[in-house]
Amino acid sequence: LMFCEGMSLDCLPNVYSHSYLLTASSRYIVHMLKSKYEMISFKALLLLQSLLKRFPEGWLEDDSSENPDYLNLVEPLVNIIVFNSVEEVRMTGLDCYKMFLNMFSANTRYSLYKYLFNTLNHSGILGFTVTHFKNTLLGVFKDKQQHSTYT
Repeated sequence: LMFCEGMSLDCLPNVYSHSYLLTASSRYIVHMLKSKYEMISFKALLLLQSLLKRFPEGWLEDDSSENPDYLNLVEPLVNIIVFNSVEEVRMTGLDCYKMFLNMFSANTRYSLYKYLFNTLNHSGILGFTVTHFKNTLLGVFKDKQQHSTYT
């Protein structure tokens, strides 16, 4: 309720970083996303969305894209995007997927893209990920000094 509904958010101690909150919550989010009850999986999406909105674009660096707590979010999130029958839930899942990709820096996304291309098996999600990868490459080619991973 604190994150999704914004209730008593001012009572949350500011000692927890955004990455800690996402890491600590990810195993519960994964479990809720895999639930057979649509309301539970939708609540998990809302929680994930509210946590991901806290990350500025390109904020996570180094080996954070290889964190298993983050990578475990991918499969159930893709299953929601592809197989859920409610359009609002699918679109919320796609927004979460976009925010998930964007929370990593361009250099860090490289290992994430390798993981995604090796694990994703739905053509629509793969196509979206390829487009996102191309957009990342365009940004990298504009500023080659900052992004040594892609050269």
